[in-house]
Amino acid sequence: MRPVAQTAARLKEAQKLGFTKAVVPEAARNDAPDGFSLSPIGMLADLVADIARDGTPALRRIGRQDA
Repeated sequence: MRPVAQTAARLKEAQKLGFTKAVVPEAARNDAPDGFSLSPIGMLADLVADIARDGTPALRRIGRQDA
């Protein structure tokens, strides 16, 4: 996964929309606003392996507070 511009601002906006967790590239591991949980991923294969291991749909695992 590659980094994107303005990660901190994007995560803050996601938090305003009710999200509490996000999967981010390794480079963004320190960009979380207070009360927000990040799962840093180095490669897409790592994300797929995490989802397969947990047996949980990605949207619910990453999901929103009301999901």
